[in-house]
Amino acid sequence: MKGDFSRHTFDGTADYSDVLFQQGRVVADADLNEQSAIVRHRAERTVEDLIGHCGAPIEDGGFAVEPGIAALATHALTATDFLVAGEDGVLLKVAGTSVTPIAVSGPARHLRGVHCIDQSNGLAVGDGGTLLKVTLGASPTATAITSGVTVHLRAVHLASASKAFAVGDDATILAISNPTTSPTVAPIPAPAGMTATLRGVHFVSETKGYAVGDRGTLLEIDTTSIEPAVRVIPMPPGLAPNFNAVRFSSTSAGLAVGDGGAIIAIAVSGSTVTPVSIDPGQGNKADLLAIAYESGGKAYAVGTQAMVLEIDGITVRRISPSQSITSFLANLNTVSFAGTNGVAVGRSNKVIALPGFTQVAGLVLPATSLVIKPGRIYVDGVSAEIASPATLLNQPDLPVARQLDPNKKYLVYLDVWDRLITHLQDPRLRDVALGGADTAARAQTLAQVKVMEVTGSVPNCKPNLQAWKEMVASASSRLRARVQPQAAGTTACEVAATAGYRRLENQFYRVEIHSKDSGGQTAFKWSRENGSVVFPVLEIKVDTTTRVTVRLGSRGRDGNLDLEITTGSSCCTRTCC
Repeated sequence: MKGDFSRHTFDGTADYSDVLFQQGRVVADADLNEQSAIVRHRAERTVEDLIGHCGAPIEDGGFAVEPGIAALATHALTATDFLVAGEDGVLLKVAGTSVTPIAVSGPARHLRGVHCIDQSNGLAVGDGGTLLKVTLGASPTATAITSGVTVHLRAVHLASASKAFAVGDDATILAISNPTTSPTVAPIPAPAGMTATLRGVHFVSETKGYAVGDRGTLLEIDTTSIEPAVRVIPMPPGLAPNFNAVRFSSTSAGLAVGDGGAIIAIAVSGSTVTPVSIDPGQGNKADLLAIAYESGGKAYAVGTQAMVLEIDGITVRRISPSQSITSFLANLNTVSFAGTNGVAVGRSNKVIALPGFTQVAGLVLPATSLVIKPGRIYVDGVSAEIASPATLLNQPDLPVARQLDPNKKYLVYLDVWDRLITHLQDPRLRDVALGGADTAARAQTLAQVKVMEVTGSVPNCKPNLQAWKEMVASASSRLRARVQPQAAGTTACEVAATAGYRRLENQFYRVEIHSKDSGGQTAFKWSRENGSVVFPVLEIKVDTTTRVTVRLGSRGRDGNLDLEITTGSSCCTRTCC
């Protein structure tokens, strides 16, 4: 691993079982490192003896890969037609029982919100600041719009054909002008100090709307003036659920729903906004993820455990599914109504019709992703775990995944390794009792599902592939390094290089080879500090075709580990990093 940690002296072949501290002797960091390594080695070998090279629990076995679809948002166009947006950038138009995929430009990021102003125009939003202009018709399209942000956008609402709004992480609020023609995006500042994730938004007019989010966040957004005003609406005492969605039936009445069965009625009278809690009823404490109104004024909320609640005023009634569909029910992530006809979808290829809670006959959504199941797996005794479902193209800590060609064959495998985590990745590692001192780092086990293209016959679970053997083989290359040859010192006080290393500080040289082209040119980077001289990057801005500005969160802790500012230039250089 890269890092500025003390040396590792552990040797598994030595069969050491403990580290014993001796009276009056100095205790070094390396001794403590070896003690933890001995304990981990014993635990991993014990697990490997019991399970073997690779195995998973029967009940919570993780990292199984299977085809599937996870719908995260929907918008009903008519009684029979609707849009579905979901994981891996999936965008589908459903007409009756016919499903048409809509090609999405850009990376395959999760799409978390979709909304249309009519049956021809709409917007979709998603991870990494994804913002799409959706045009429906005989050949539907989804064109990327520059959002100006990189955070996840989680909801979008078109107030009219000329104004739309989107919300997301870090209290992000975007105003989108001319969304159906030539969209332009402008940020709306959130209240000072607010960093909550905003998960739902609804505008009752072009200038007045409401957003909800984590920790009981309810915001009123007023864009009447040139500088929009965002006001925090306080919750009743003791009430601060994570809100997931908000919808209004009129300019004066709406509902917000959230985790733990939270339901809040929102009453608006002039400048007064009053949130009032509604009891969801006994046993209806599942997380509510979405809400929508039907034309008669009733609202329907859906959520985990296949929860469907009908809300009529302050009366809440749970709707039970028809007997024929109970076998495949999963979390319902989203709901939408056109008139009195509603659809709800989630982590299943089936579509639920509301208000009757029946399956839409003859309609099966296509499997659009390779879904990775949550749980644990053991590889050579090492425990790897994934906490929640993911997809091959969107895994934790895997920013760029390989797109698969449906006409090729692939070997799917699990890559497990350790990486170093310092206070730069996790600020909680700083010791607050010592004034925020940077003390010990952490080793984190990572596991990612990856693929390797194969040709010919499909291999079995122990593939006899040369490419696979080369990839898993131990590295045969060795670094050959020496000081610059020098016959003798140039002054009486200078020690010749033939005497060996002459600097005062410890140095651990690290060289990483990245690629080698056909002409023999090699791309690599190197460090004198084992790759530990790093700087947190807050922003990368392309100013011109020849200039890039990188904004750092901090500099080095001393002159030796800091950046060197080149005189007469705006560039920063550091030759040892």
